[in-house]
Amino acid sequence: MKSEFFKLNLNDIAKGLLIAVLAPLLAALSTAMNVPGFEFSSLDIVSLVKIGGLSGLSYLLKNLLSDHQGKVLGKL
Repeated sequence: MKSEFFKLNLNDIAKGLLIAVLAPLLAALSTAMNVPGFEFSSLDIVSLVKIGGLSGLSYLLKNLLSDHQGKVLGKL
């Protein structure tokens, strides 16, 4: 069941967490595949955590601003 406008349900939270985990994993995999001999440093890990956090928050914000029909701000 989709959540109402300005509300999140447990399903939204679970999907947001999934996005927050998958986005940095895919970013790390992409970087590792494209840079020969690449090794992760602490700066890379901080960047990946930021990618995950912002990805998850953007998903939750999109769902927070969507109605039960999936229209963002009731227009799209």
